[in-house]
Amino acid sequence: MDGKVPRVVLAGATGNVGTAILKHLVAGHFRVTVITRKDSGIARGEFTPPKAGDVTVQTVDYSSVAELTDAVRDHDAVVDATRGGPEDDALRLMDAAAAAGVYRFVPSEYGLDPLNAKTRSLLPAAVAPRVRQMKHLWDRCAESGMTWTVVSCGVFLDWALRNNFAGIDIFNRKATLLDGGANVTPWTTLDDVGKAVAEVLLRPLETENRPVYVHSVQKSCQEMLKLCQDAFGTTNEDWAVDHADARAEFDRAEDKVKAGEVDGHVFQTMMLYMLSQPDMAHPWPKSDNELLRVKEMSDAELMELVRHCFKRGPILKF
Repeated sequence: MDGKVPRVVLAGATGNVGTAILKHLVAGHFRVTVITRKDSGIARGEFTPPKAGDVTVQTVDYSSVAELTDAVRDHDAVVDATRGGPEDDALRLMDAAAAAGVYRFVPSEYGLDPLNAKTRSLLPAAVAPRVRQMKHLWDRCAESGMTWTVVSCGVFLDWALRNNFAGIDIFNRKATLLDGGANVTPWTTLDDVGKAVAEVLLRPLETENRPVYVHSVQKSCQEMLKLCQDAFGTTNEDWAVDHADARAEFDRAEDKVKAGEVDGHVFQTMMLYMLSQPDMAHPWPKSDNELLRVKEMSDAELMELVRHCFKRGPILKF
């Protein structure tokens, strides 16, 4: 496909990243079909499509590949923005897209580099479904000719600030740094992730069958903590800062996984471990910011974002 991918199916439109993606798809004048489970808030009328956009809503049974195939047929792209649902739902959506002849699939793989062999080999049961999903997608693309793009964005910057995901609690002035918090990693706002997805579909040839690498900032947790402190006119003495051994924290989390005790905190600990390891998380060797019109934030802009997140209040769930 030479130009813009005009007809897009979006799954997970009301989630944290899905909301941002829908905003930018509408701004880009895509024709969007939002698919949703029959028992979801959208299906109950709790979602109002943007008035300015060409957006329709279709309820589907995610357990039925046939029904999903009918829903995505005659569309050019499927964007999966669902988070935390049953793994088989994501696999069936891929199967449906391939069966319907969809041109581009963007999986719900917004994070670290999916091509990093070290990360893929380490991931335990808590996050191994992401590895299986990528293999499934690659297999379906090879069989059907469907293409794929992963938007690699590191940590969701504003989301992490509002729920202490990266170990920095701006609401209670607390922080936990693993291995000193010195490893530099990419962080991207939800809005920039949404923009990147829309831009991928505007540039299908340049983004075909590869991850695209974007960031709003590339900072260590140590640097992020200092900027958060500066944003409020505070110093290290005003915060309770703990230091922890990354491997020890990971081992404790892995023990819980083996015991079947997988929850948001376990997932968070494992993600923080990977973010602390230079061979798993590091500044992108190649940035697609310019291609996808994502602008790197200045320190002043980042501090303003910190204050904005504080005013909005915490997100109470992952």
